[in-house]
This record gives sequence, C-alpha cells and structure tokens, in this order.
Amino acid sequence: MDAGSLLGELGRRYGQTFVFSDRGVCSVGFDSDDVDFELAGRSMYFIAEVGSVAGRDRLFPRILKANLSAEETGGGSFAIDGDHGVLLLMKKVAKEMEFDVFEAELVAYLKALRAWKERLPLLSDEGAAPDGGIVGIRV
Repeated sequence: MDAGSLLGELGRRYGQTFVFSDRGVCSVGFDSDDVDFELAGRSMYFIAEVGSVAGRDRLFPRILKANLSAEETGGGSFAIDGDHGVLLLMKKVAKEMEFDVFEAELVAYLKALRAWKERLPLLSDEGAAPDGGIVGIRV
C-alpha cells in the first residue's frame, strides 16, 4: 500500500478520514498524543513532541546516546525544534508497505513516545544519572 492508502486504512479502522494535505502532512491524535505523518521523498515520517528541553541542557548527550538504541526510541530518533524549544521523536518509514507492517511500526513508535513523555518530566540537569546513561526506559 502507498502512504495515502495506509493513512486511509488507519482512518477507516478508527472511524475517521485521514488524508495528507497539499504539503504532504496529516496530524492525527492518539489519545493525548498528536502525531504528524509527513511525506518526504521516498519516505514517510512519524513526528511528535516529547516535551520541553528547558532546563535539560546536560541531558542532551544522554538523549543523543539513546538515539543509538532502537529499543528506547521505537526505531525513531530525537531532534530538537529550536524555534519551539521542544524535543521531538521522529521515525522514518517507507512510503509503501503492507498495512500490518505500518501498524506495527506505528505501535512501537507510540509506545516509545509515551515512555519518553512520562520519563522526560522526571529528568532535569539535577536528576541526571551519574554515569551519563538514561536509566529505566523500556518499551
């Protein structure tokens, strides 16, 4: 299925209509998690805000270290939106795949997003793990 069909099928399963805008973006709310689906070249991205980076400067190396672990990020990676001061979790997937694969990728991403949204408010420069690692995040 192509990206438009994947999004359409996702909408049908939730009783909604999901379509990409002319800019190739569609925002979908999953409970309290807003995810942007964005087309770029041969890929589609899942993009969502994890939380504010204010007061967490010393955690940036730890967050970057977490980028190396697909388990901790649901196969995604972190980025900073400097204009808004927020940490983003992004996941790149193919624009064409079977719906079951798409759904599994999305579920893994949402689990990681929710784990990080719960954990991030607990992390501050003062609450950093002494060894520089991020502790206790499993999805």
